[in-house]
Amino acid sequence: MLTSNAVLGNSLEIFHQINPCLTNAYIRSDNAGCFHGAASVCAMPFLSSIVQCKKMDFADPQGGKSICDRKAAHVKSYIRKYVNEGNDVCTAVDFKNALMKSNIKKVSVVVALQPLKSDSKKKEPTVFKLPKITTVNNFSYKNGGVQDMRIARTTSERKRFSQEEFLSATQIASYFSRLVLNKRKLYNPLYTADDEQAETADAEFIELNLVAAY
Repeated sequence: MLTSNAVLGNSLEIFHQINPCLTNAYIRSDNAGCFHGAASVCAMPFLSSIVQCKKMDFADPQGGKSICDRKAAHVKSYIRKYVNEGNDVCTAVDFKNALMKSNIKKVSVVVALQPLKSDSKKKEPTVFKLPKITTVNNFSYKNGGVQDMRIARTTSERKRFSQEEFLSATQIASYFSRLVLNKRKLYNPLYTADDEQAETADAEFIELNLVAAY
């Protein structure tokens, strides 16, 4: 969890360097244990002094990793091609150099080295747990605390949100699919929903083959 928090904190600072106007972050993550744990959830407001985490949502338990798996499949495919061309990928630096030569878009790679070991003995951080935290998928950060959005209430003690107000992974995906469809229709009036379904099926078939290869 310490490693994943360090990576996320560094990512927030890099995003701020790219876009200095960015001051707040609303994070969506899969259900990986390194993120969906008490230590990670409670540490979010303190990861960066520049970009503050306002909200953190976890994907539905059966929602998979969404775009994370697709991007990983592209990266693995290129690395395999790079190695088949006679190149070596034995270290983290080799991996980074290989991806820097690729044409994969919207992918940034850094090499994170372990800190130098100190001779002084440091006290191990205290591990704490929150009961049934994996059953909670929506957290809000304010006033120095963490709030479960399912039990957020108004001043009259009524629940602020109902379960029906939270979008599922399927609803979110369908919304962005419509945006893509409208954009493609703008450039190609003959493009239809059937074409989109065919492209999606081809992409999923290629991804399954890539995953099966590994």
